[in-house]
Amino acid sequence: MTDPLNRSNAAAVLASVLASLDTAQAEIDAGGPTGDGFDPDDPLAFTPVPSATNRHDGWTPDRQRQFIEALAVMGTVARALRAVGMTDASAYKLRRRPDAVSFAQAWDIALEMGRGRAYDIAMDRALYGYTVTRITRRGDLMDIRHPHDAGMVMAALRPKRAASPRNAGRFGGKFGK
Repeated sequence: MTDPLNRSNAAAVLASVLASLDTAQAEIDAGGPTGDGFDPDDPLAFTPVPSATNRHDGWTPDRQRQFIEALAVMGTVARALRAVGMTDASAYKLRRRPDAVSFAQAWDIALEMGRGRAYDIAMDRALYGYTVTRITRRGDLMDIRHPHDAGMVMAALRPKRAASPRNAGRFGGKFGK
């Protein structure tokens, strides 16, 4: 009888996976594949804005990278800021600095990536539905539904809103820039 798990091969595969994880962690610790935190193949690569004060709770290079990554995943500035524990006032102030051109470009790219991801999720849920499972208080399965949301399709297909004067004033006239 053959061993269905092929234990001798599994040990070799596990060792290979662990070595790959160690290499990936070393690259992360070094700040990226080039060791300086800048990967030219990464669309979100940017030069962090230098800090005038080296506050641990301020916009450190790591926190700037975390914000850009969160923005690319979440698609909204407010949620990304909440994820990194920073305020919108400090973020927009950092973005407006003359030496923040690279950061601002990464911000714009990340925001578009996040919005694209949100659009894909919204269209998937709208067209194919989503699972709603209802369970009674006793723990019995009541039903499973897969409702579609035509309103979400309409919202996803609506053209982007232009920056309004109301929103522009909120961000010091720099809304969307």
